[in-house]
Amino acid sequence: MIQDSQTNTIYVSSRLKEYGKTYEHIEQAIAETPGLHFRVLEDTNDIWCRDFMPIQISKDKTIGYRYNPDYLMTKSYLKTITKNEQYPCTLRLDLTLDGGNIVKCDDTIVMTEKIFAENRDKSREHILEMLRETFGAEIVILPWNKFVAEEVYGHSDGIVHYMGNGTILLNNYGDWAHQYATNLRKALADKFKVVELSYKNNNSKDNWAYINHVRVGNLVLFPQLNIPEDKEAYEQIAPFYSECKIVQIPSRVIVKKGGALNCVTWNVYQDEKDII
Repeated sequence: MIQDSQTNTIYVSSRLKEYGKTYEHIEQAIAETPGLHFRVLEDTNDIWCRDFMPIQISKDKTIGYRYNPDYLMTKSYLKTITKNEQYPCTLRLDLTLDGGNIVKCDDTIVMTEKIFAENRDKSREHILEMLRETFGAEIVILPWNKFVAEEVYGHSDGIVHYMGNGTILLNNYGDWAHQYATNLRKALADKFKVVELSYKNNNSKDNWAYINHVRVGNLVLFPQLNIPEDKEAYEQIAPFYSECKIVQIPSRVIVKKGGALNCVTWNVYQDEKDII
């Protein structure tokens, strides 16, 4: 399964231009990195392109799905339906899900149990069978911390980040939600070495966002929130990317809107002739 380190093109929504510094710094970081490409998606209804764009699993295979999240049921004007002729999918998954609930980890996909909540017409086992068959991967399901009022999304990319070599980075739930952290470790332990973030300066409710950084090739775009945890998070994560250039991207405004850098980007591998 194609990994972030193998991608060479990053897309953002044209609507991200409204968040000037974030857009400008992403564009600049890509422009200054040889071999990478920056492209803009037009005609989107919001900035969260990770959630509605297809999921690439190999250089010539992408998976489409139903983008109809329950948290947009009363906000249908925010739903973006991509045009298949422009971004063709070689496989279709007859399930409702968001791209933000897909974390690719070599031969494994990590998701939260939100997938079951949004596909109640199918049994748990049937859903897992469909996912395994379509992705050609093992599926690891994480508990969904839906008891936190603002956690309506159920996205795994706000919980974990795959660092390669069987290591998965877990957000800092151990700082404030001990039982949930225990449950997450239990779900992940059979498959991964789990490394947890933790902050001495655990003062901001926005510090979850560091887990939602994005890698394209050997470039890492890392959230900068202008809070004390910026330095702590960078120091903990940087050793995993010794071969990469890490660029801090002003992200405070988009984080206040509910997402971070993985959420507002779509990174894929494309042959030069296919880059739109």
